[in-house]
Amino acid sequence: MPVPQNFYRRLLQLPLFQGFSEADYLEMAAKVRLNFQTLQAGKTIIRQGSPCKSYIFIVGGDFCVTHHNDSPIYMLHEWFSMPALLGAENLYGLRQRYAYSATTKSVVTLFEVSKDMVFNVLMNYEVFRMNYMNLLSYYSQTRRDKLWLSHPSLLQERFAAFLSYRCLRPAGHKRLHIRQTSLAAELLATLRNVSLMLQNLEERQLLHHGRGFIDVPRFEKLVQEV
Repeated sequence: MPVPQNFYRRLLQLPLFQGFSEADYLEMAAKVRLNFQTLQAGKTIIRQGSPCKSYIFIVGGDFCVTHHNDSPIYMLHEWFSMPALLGAENLYGLRQRYAYSATTKSVVTLFEVSKDMVFNVLMNYEVFRMNYMNLLSYYSQTRRDKLWLSHPSLLQERFAAFLSYRCLRPAGHKRLHIRQTSLAAELLATLRNVSLMLQNLEERQLLHHGRGFIDVPRFEKLVQEV
């Protein structure tokens, strides 16, 4: 597939390529096989639990990321309309499998870089190495810091924290599929109090909820308001 128009500028929006000069990009493009794809809406990009053998860079289109726990008692959907990298934290290490699934919600343009190309070619660029180290450090520090946050006392704050701990991005559209009884157990609260909390947040237009689901149009607004 041919390289998309204005691809260089799109590439610079991705965290691992920020700071790349056009000369570096042209040199890299001559060495690295970029497997371009255009997927129609409703297609699976990656599936949770499948082997992570490459980086997948989304450079155009809308997609949804889905996480579920092992049971699965609940499932979380997140919608994205921005350039993104999938699988950065799972290409190496103990668990080399995708930690979530991703599906297209519109026509999506992406390219894939194999693990061998990442290690043998891209790691030779100092800018890429620094960006890669910064990205992994960000993941590690963010998750460590969350473990040491004080446990919120208010129920609505605990609900916002429950979502925040499980999101890739603490903003945008989220939908949680969970029974209220299960949510009450996760939040260490009574079913009545969880029901009242959800009704209150819906009256304030911060979310919509129904049987087995909670829809948050703008998660950043929910965090700010609670």
